[in-house]
Amino acid sequence: MGNLTDAMRSMADDLRTGSQAQAEAFHQLNEDIKVRVSEIRSDTHNLLQRFAGEHAERKRAVNELKKADAERKRTVNELKAGVGEMIGDFQKADAERKRTVNELKAGVGEMIGDFQKAGAERKQTVNELKAGVGEMIGDFQKAGAERKQTVNELKAGVGEMIGDFQKAGAERKQTVNELKAEVGQGLRELRSGLRQAHQIRIGRGIKEVERRAKEPVIEKPPVEEAPVQKPKGTDAQTIEKIISRHPDGIRLVDMGNELGVNWRGLIGSTRFLVDQDRVEKIDNVYYPKEKGEPES
Repeated sequence: MGNLTDAMRSMADDLRTGSQAQAEAFHQLNEDIKVRVSEIRSDTHNLLQRFAGEHAERKRAVNELKKADAERKRTVNELKAGVGEMIGDFQKADAERKRTVNELKAGVGEMIGDFQKAGAERKQTVNELKAGVGEMIGDFQKAGAERKQTVNELKAGVGEMIGDFQKAGAERKQTVNELKAEVGQGLRELRSGLRQAHQIRIGRGIKEVERRAKEPVIEKPPVEEAPVQKPKGTDAQTIEKIISRHPDGIRLVDMGNELGVNWRGLIGSTRFLVDQDRVEKIDNVYYPKEKGEPES
């Protein structure tokens, strides 16, 4: 009995001693777990902070890239707008240049036509003067033949012949002086006609016009003129009123601006007025009929 009790006490002591060792081991394990958890929490916190910093850096870089891309798009749009505006200005300037060239071509063509018309009139005047001079020379030769006949008749009598001869000499001198005066007048009229014809100038194209004027003129057979018809477009009476309001003259372009129409549409009506002798045209300037040609 006593031995059993001692054995039980010994087992109790062993159990007490083992439980205490297990408790200490568990406590030690619990402390180790707490330390490890603390280390894990510290490492996790550090990782989260580093990730947050890297995320913020990436976000900042993305924002800068977006800002740079927006700036680039804005610059590209501004460049596109500038290039489009320059192209529009160039096209507008090119259209204006073409319009100016066409107007200059039309003006030069009209001036050349006027110069050729003046040349034809000058040629006609020269031919008329030549015919007049030829007729005067024929009359003079005829008078010379009659004078010779008179001299032969005067030779029949001495006294009468001398008197008649002196009389014929005076008449001959008077005839020569009259012929000289008529020829001089014809030459003065010829020079006046030439001066009037040379009043037409074409600016920078005057050399070309003069060169064409010197080319041989091909005579065309006379054609029957068609009856004058009233041109279409702006009423000729309206244009005549506008010209009458400008005693110092007005050009086709200014008439078109005043009427608010293209000046090319007025060419037919102004030509009709000139052909009808209702207005005057001098160097592409239109004057009222009552105004004479300006002196050069």
